[in-house]
Amino acid sequence: MSENNWLESDIKAETTTSGNISLGSTILYFTLTPNKPSESADAISASSSPWKLTYNPVSQEKIESANITQSEGGFTIHFKADNVLALDSLPESVKQVVIAKQQAIFIVDINNENTEDDWRFYENGLILDQAQNHFEYSFKTEVINSGKTMVITISNVIRTTGSNGVDNIDFRFAAVNLNANGPGKLDGVYYSQDPRIALDRG
Repeated sequence: MSENNWLESDIKAETTTSGNISLGSTILYFTLTPNKPSESADAISASSSPWKLTYNPVSQEKIESANITQSEGGFTIHFKADNVLALDSLPESVKQVVIAKQQAIFIVDINNENTEDDWRFYENGLILDQAQNHFEYSFKTEVINSGKTMVITISNVIRTTGSNGVDNIDFRFAAVNLNANGPGKLDGVYYSQDPRIALDRG
């Protein structure tokens, strides 16, 4: 695992026995536990208490990040296709189409175990750093389940051009608390620290 990285996942394209190409997309499931800032802070601000993000691998022990920041809570997705010899026989334009279909899907559920709180994702569920707009790949979010679940889909990763060939996507989770001032009442918009998703096209 890379330095200061909380989680890494490989997405590998492979050739099947029948000669077809398997894209190797992956789905990662997380639980997000928001926290409100101290009473002296504004509601619409970054939270002073760390938000917790728990990775829930199937049939394995959960992995929790106590502080989802760029240094402690980042995760890297390695998009790999260079190990597939069958791709070398394809025209370059077709090869680009094939690898663009590889995708990483993050499913994030909000933890509402504390019955005094009713957390929901706010609007698209996160705020991207404006500097991310120049990247060529697709980064989409969808909020479902009455605001309690967010789906992040990353695809069309043809190339990564950042430092050491890695592109960093910096963002903040955004959520509202509905129960603080009574059932169904909006208390304010809260933001997590700055987690990071790093993309690497191998």
